[in-house]
Amino acid sequence: MKLNDKTTIVTGASGGVGIELVKELLNKGATVIAVNRNTESLFKFRESLSSADRLHIYSVDVTQRDQVNNAVTEMLKQVGHLDGLINNAGIIQPFIPVASLDWSKIKQVMNVNFYGQLNFIKALLPEFLSRPEAHIINIGSMGGFLPVPGQVVYGVSKAATLILNAMEKNKLSIRIGKDSKIFFFLYKFFPKFAIHTISKFLK
Repeated sequence: MKLNDKTTIVTGASGGVGIELVKELLNKGATVIAVNRNTESLFKFRESLSSADRLHIYSVDVTQRDQVNNAVTEMLKQVGHLDGLINNAGIIQPFIPVASLDWSKIKQVMNVNFYGQLNFIKALLPEFLSRPEAHIINIGSMGGFLPVPGQVVYGVSKAATLILNAMEKNKLSIRIGKDSKIFFFLYKFFPKFAIHTISKFLK
C-alpha cells in the first residue's frame, strides 16, 4: 500500500517500538493517528516535527470499547478516511507463577493484549471494508509460540493474537499471516529490523 494520502493508526504509540513506527510512517508520507493513554510525550514529539500537520494524537484506553468506538468516529470526522491499523499496544505481566498472579493483573493483560486489539479491529472493519485497500498489523511476540517462565498469561494473550492474525483467512487482509513466526523472531531480537519490515508491508 502506498502511504501518500493514506492514514494509519498506531496504538501504544508513545514510546519504544510505537514511536519508531510513527516516525517511519511519517517519513514515508503517511498521515498518522497516534493512540496512547498518556499523550504528553506525543504532543512534545509533535512540536519537533516539520510534518506536524500529518500527526494526530488521541488519548484512548484500548481496553474500553466505548472509548475506542467514539475515537474512531472522531478520527473519521477529522481526517475523512482510515486505511491502516498497527495494533502495537501491549503489556507484560510480573515475572511470577500463575498461582501468585492476581486476577486483576490477569484481566489487565488479556484486556490490553487481546481485547485491546480486537476492540480496534471491530471498530475499524466497516471503514476498512469500504476502502479500495486497507491493512491491519497485530503485533505479537515469541511468547505466543514458546512458554516463558513467569509469563504464562502474557503468552496466552499473545497466542490469542496469533489466531486473531489469521481470522477469516482469504476474506480479510490481516497481516502477518504465514510469515508470523519469522517476524516475531525478528521483533523479539532485532526490533529495528522488525520495524523496517512492518514499514515495507505498507509501502
